Amino acid sequence: MRKIFIFLILIFCAVCFSVFAEATSPLPEEIKEIRVLQALVAETKRTNQLYIDQYNALSERVPGGVVMTTMEGNILYANQVYQNMLGYSLKELRNLTYREITPEKWHDTEEEFVSLALEEPYVHFEKEYMKKDSTVFPILITGWIIKDLDGNPLGTGSYILDLTNRKQTTK
Repeated sequence: MRKIFIFLILIFCAVCFSVFAEATSPLPEEIKEIRVLQALVAETKRTNQLYIDQYNALSERVPGGVVMTTMEGNILYANQVYQNMLGYSLKELRNLTYREITPEKWHDTEEEFVSLALEEPYVHFEKEYMKKDSTVFPILITGWIIKDLDGNPLGTGSYILDLTNRKQTTK
């Protein structure tokens, strides 16, 4: 009698396990959907990396400086032209903010332009930068806010031209 009881409990457990396993395992159609989603995620990652690689290649070919910062002003990326313009390596720049390379007299003006850029596609203005050796020089900056898919600001992107050798015109 005891053996029959144990046998019945084992059969009950086996039936419960198979029902549970069947209920929690994906159905063939769900498996297809999961595979399609995995393929889409992989393709999105590949495409994003391609865009990043193309952006980096382009930013190294333009004649001006290219810099990307957080909204707090921490420098995340700078092309070689920007690094040469200021005399800092990328590693050194990543330890700075754009305020630290901007003479103090420009801080309020720059804040106004960052605020304006939150509402406009881009801003365009002149200011000055300070090189690693403390030399101050004029620049022309075109800046924009980088936003996430919901429109929330993530950081800034800027294109910088060194105006040191620009031709002065007089009237």
